[in-house]
Amino acid sequence: EFSMWLDADDVLLPEDRAAFLALKETLPDDVDAVMMRYHTAFDEQGRPTFTFYRERLVRTAVPHRWQGRVHETLLHEGRGRTLYSAATVTHRSHKTAYPDRNLRIYEKQIAAGEPLTPRDAFYYGRELYYHGAYARACAVLETYLAQGRGWAENDIEACKVLARCQWGTLSYADDEGTLHSIPISYAVAGDNLYFHGGKAGTKWETLQKPRAATFVVATDVKADPEEFTTAFESVVLSGTVELASDEAERRTGFFAVLAKYCATVAPEKCEGYFREGSPYAGLWRLHIECMTGKRHE
Repeated sequence: EFSMWLDADDVLLPEDRAAFLALKETLPDDVDAVMMRYHTAFDEQGRPTFTFYRERLVRTAVPHRWQGRVHETLLHEGRGRTLYSAATVTHRSHKTAYPDRNLRIYEKQIAAGEPLTPRDAFYYGRELYYHGAYARACAVLETYLAQGRGWAENDIEACKVLARCQWGTLSYADDEGTLHSIPISYAVAGDNLYFHGGKAGTKWETLQKPRAATFVVATDVKADPEEFTTAFESVVLSGTVELASDEAERRTGFFAVLAKYCATVAPEKCEGYFREGSPYAGLWRLHIECMTGKRHE
């Protein structure tokens, strides 16, 4: 009479199995769909930190279909009630690496000219973030939020992702072998990471010529004392950092930074800022020669 769906790594814990069995015995005849709570994130003690409702049961006779190539949602045309149940589904992922399958699916969809729904746009931005394409992730998620058409839960997570990828640490050695590590805001365009700064101080003085450098972003750092370990997500870039002197490239780099951090500012105001302010600032390019990522849960 009803169809139920779960992901392969979703489980019903013992107390939720009992609640689900009770639900089956008491389900009213006028209900066409059942929403159940979904635990998807947990703290160090395994307590849920993020929970939302997902559709789990739909009356089989009611027309229904899946929407979305990734993280599908179930749409139905039932005119009966939708019941919100206390039974909960718990997500128990055992991934040791995060593959690029979902990202490739979205990029294939875009290449085919098929528009992304707001829900698709949120998950596409998140996939870009997971794979280190931070500038693109920020642009996609900022556009998604500006449209104001997404789910509240997705809006909250989009804001969290944007907050994670706003800065990183650049490290390099000067001519005397002294190591410098500098927190910087940045943007990525193609195979280059760009950042800017004033024409004075240690950064300006030590980066007058090309230098080998690394750039590190680490997010979601959580200690697990009982397991003597730490959960985190990180990306490490390495390459050569040098001043960008070509005016066309300076414009590319500055506007990549402006697009990332000043997306809500009018274009003509950004143009004026670039025209008046860029002569007083240095712009550096880190050409990305190697990129590695790690996610430890």
